[in-house]
Amino acid sequence: MARAMAGTREAPLTHEIALAARQMPLYQDPADRILAATAQLLDLTLVSSNERLLGLGVVRTFANRKDSKYWIRYFDAQRLCV
Repeated sequence: MARAMAGTREAPLTHEIALAARQMPLYQDPADRILAATAQLLDLTLVSSNERLLGLGVVRTFANRKDSKYWIRYFDAQRLCV
């Protein structure tokens, strides 16, 4: 377990994140709102298979499913940049 967690850090749930979560243009899922707000405020890339999070547009996302249209779009864009 320690090896799998190497290089990772725990993100704190701060009052700034809680306030930002309330402003997220998401449906009423508080966990998704907190995830998106945390990624936005800590300048992280959110890895998800949730199409609503992937299409949010206010936070960097990476699809963890190859069949996702967002995953395909990401890798098409990467090929164009090379």
